[in-house]
Amino acid sequence: MFEFFTKMIEEFGGLGLAILVLGGLLYFLISRSDKKTEKSITDLSENISTTLANQNKDLLSTLTSSNNQMQTNLINLIEKTMNLRDQNVVKLHNASMNHRMDISDKMQKMLFEMMNFYHARRCGVMEFHNSTSNLNNLSFLWYDLSYENMQRNVTPISGKVKNLQLSILSPVMTDLINNDGIVVYRSSEIKKLEQRSPVLYDHLKNKLNASNMIYVGLYGCNNNLIGIVFLEYNDFFKYPEDIIDLHDIKERASGISQLLEFKSMVY
Repeated sequence: MFEFFTKMIEEFGGLGLAILVLGGLLYFLISRSDKKTEKSITDLSENISTTLANQNKDLLSTLTSSNNQMQTNLINLIEKTMNLRDQNVVKLHNASMNHRMDISDKMQKMLFEMMNFYHARRCGVMEFHNSTSNLNNLSFLWYDLSYENMQRNVTPISGKVKNLQLSILSPVMTDLINNDGIVVYRSSEIKKLEQRSPVLYDHLKNKLNASNMIYVGLYGCNNNLIGIVFLEYNDFFKYPEDIIDLHDIKERASGISQLLEFKSMVY
């Protein structure tokens, strides 16, 4: 390197020296500038990384907070919905009970009038209801003798006719469907129940000693069978063939159906 400087001065003299000084100065400036530029680039990169890291941290915090708030709102909504449903269930039950109490006197009056007008021993309403289901989620159906009116000195049976399997009444229901909603069982038809429904036959023949029965279907607002009203006769309260008006009996049963119709206004 020293020989190069000496040769430059020998060949170019003062000009060569000036060139060397200028070149050295230029090299110094460029070298220093490169270091500053490198440092600036490094600092800028670190600043960008720090800024991005902070932004990501803030974004993650915001998302976490938002997610927690959404979960809280969802839980509150579910709890509010369940509470509202429970309140509606209570309101519906209370409304149903009030309706049931409101119609009881009217129902007994209608049964009493029908029983006496057609000289029956007993007149009653059997209502259908459901309960638990089997392992295949097929509901069990039952019936209760929910309303009963009988002549003096006749023993009531409504206390014993509760939660009985609806299949016991299967022949009666079939005959109602096939006979426009009303059917008369005389002694011969009751006898046939011994094979069609042994439990019903035993109840009518052996426990009630019934000689004739009139069954009328009760229908809901969707025209589905919701129950049966019946008139019962035996050897003492004989079946009055000459005054029986099946059309009038169906009309009376329709009035009973309307009493049993419950339209909830609870939402």
